[in-house]
Amino acid sequence: MTGILDDAKKEKYCQLRAGGKSQRQAYLEAFPNSRRWKPQTVDVRACELEKDSKVLVRLRALEEDNEKKAGLSRKNLLDKLEAIINTEDIIFRGNDVMRAIELYASLCGYNEQKSDNAQEKEAQQELLDAIRGIEHRCG
Repeated sequence: MTGILDDAKKEKYCQLRAGGKSQRQAYLEAFPNSRRWKPQTVDVRACELEKDSKVLVRLRALEEDNEKKAGLSRKNLLDKLEAIINTEDIIFRGNDVMRAIELYASLCGYNEQKSDNAQEKEAQQELLDAIRGIEHRCG
């Protein structure tokens, strides 16, 4: 595994990202002064940071370490949950599908209500509407 970054804030950002936080969430937490910025500015800065070669290498190392420990990558888990959500199989009933949707939403960060960004709020609302629609169909 690649060593810890010299810059404590960048290291914290990497740890948070590897732990499943979005770029924005990790940046806001690692760089507290950024909380006063516009959401778009935070997004741009987080994107720039994510392109930093040292940050990229550290992120990949942390993700690989997490996958080894878990035995299942985040992407694989999301793929499995997506398969449950989209299945027509009778084995999975309404509650199983709902739990899969809720876990999927949680892992993707869709259920966080802290965002000031209108697009994120709109995406969250669309997801909640989709969940309600599935609840209605699964009865």
